[in-house]
Amino acid sequence: MHIIMRHLYKITFLCVLSCLALPGWTQDALRDGLTVYTTDWDENSPDLGYYIYKWTYQASDQTWKFDMNMLATPLIAGQDYTGAVYDMGMDMFRISGQTELRAILTVSMGDGHFPSLGTEFQHRKLNANGEWELVQPPLFTTPANISPIGVTAYYEGNDLHIAWTEDNDEAGPTSLMGEIYDQVFTVNADGTLTAKGSKTLVLSRKLNWGGTRGGPGGLAGLTVCDYTGDGQLDFIVGQMFYGDSPAGASIQLIERLSAGKWSDTLQELWYGQPGHGAEAVHYCDIDGDANLDLAITSGSALPWSSVVHFEKEGNQLVEKNIVIDCAAEIEFWEPELSVGHIFGLYVDSPEPTEIVDWEIMN
Repeated sequence: MHIIMRHLYKITFLCVLSCLALPGWTQDALRDGLTVYTTDWDENSPDLGYYIYKWTYQASDQTWKFDMNMLATPLIAGQDYTGAVYDMGMDMFRISGQTELRAILTVSMGDGHFPSLGTEFQHRKLNANGEWELVQPPLFTTPANISPIGVTAYYEGNDLHIAWTEDNDEAGPTSLMGEIYDQVFTVNADGTLTAKGSKTLVLSRKLNWGGTRGGPGGLAGLTVCDYTGDGQLDFIVGQMFYGDSPAGASIQLIERLSAGKWSDTLQELWYGQPGHGAEAVHYCDIDGDANLDLAITSGSALPWSSVVHFEKEGNQLVEKNIVIDCAAEIEFWEPELSVGHIFGLYVDSPEPTEIVDWEIMN
C-alpha cells in the first residue's frame, strides 16, 4: 500500500510541476529510456563532494527513475589530499565500438570555485558494479587560480577532443580572462588517453561575471556540434551576466571557420532573464524528432538545478520546457539530499538517431 501511495504521490507531484511551466512554453514528448546524468555541487551541503545523479525517464507513467553514484574518496587522484572538493564540469563519451560509458570530470581542490587550488581532469569509466572507476592518472591538473567550468568530449574523425572553459584568476596582465581550450587525445588500445600535441586556444576574452549583456560576461557550459551546417564543428557556450537586473544568461555560438581556427566573436543564440544558468550545455535529441536539441542548466526564471530543453528554430534557440527539476525531484524522494549548481550534464539517448537538422561528426 505504501508503494502504491508513493507512486500516486509522485504522479500528482509531476502533474503539479508540469502546470508550473512558463507561459508560452511547449511540452514535447520525452523519449522513453532517455537517461540524463548530472553532477551536484551544493555549497550548503554538510557533505561537500562529487556526486553523479542518474535520471532515467519512463514514458509509461511519465516519471523519472533516480540513482546516485558518489565517487570514492579520495577524489583527488594525483596526490594525497584531504581537503574540500568541488565538482565543476563533466561530460561523457564512449570509445568507438564499445558500450562502456566513460566520463571526463573536472575535480577542484579548495573550498571555493574562484579561485580554486588546482583542478584535475579525470578519466573514469562506469564499471559493472556501478562505480566510476579511475581509468588512469589525471590527464592534467591546472595550476592554482585557474578555474575550469564547462567541459565537453567529442570526436572528430578518429580523434577524441576534450575542450573546456576556464577562468584565469591569476594576478598579472592575464588576470580575469575567460578562455576556451581544445586538446586532441589518442585513444590507446588499453582504453587510456594520451594527449596529442599541444592544446589549442579557441577563444580568449575579458571576463566579468558582474558584466551586462553586450559586454563581457562569465563563460560557463560548453558543447560542440555543427550548428551552422557547413561541416565544421562549432562551439556553443553558456554566458552569464550578473550585472543585468535581473541577472541574465545567454547561449552563444563560436563559429568554426576552418581547421584549428574559430571566430573571435560570440553570436547570441538565446538570452533570458532572470538567468540562472547555462552552467552546463549539452547537445542531444531529447524528444526523438531527429532534430538536434540542447539541454542546459538552467533556463530563464528557473532554479540553478533545472535541466531545460532548447530546440533550434531557424538560426536561434527556443526555450521549450523543463526536462527535470532536479532539486524538486530529490527533495520529494530523498529529503536528506539536496542539489545546488549543476556544472556537469550528459544526455544519453536510448538508441541511435539520424540527425537531419545538425550534423554531428561523432
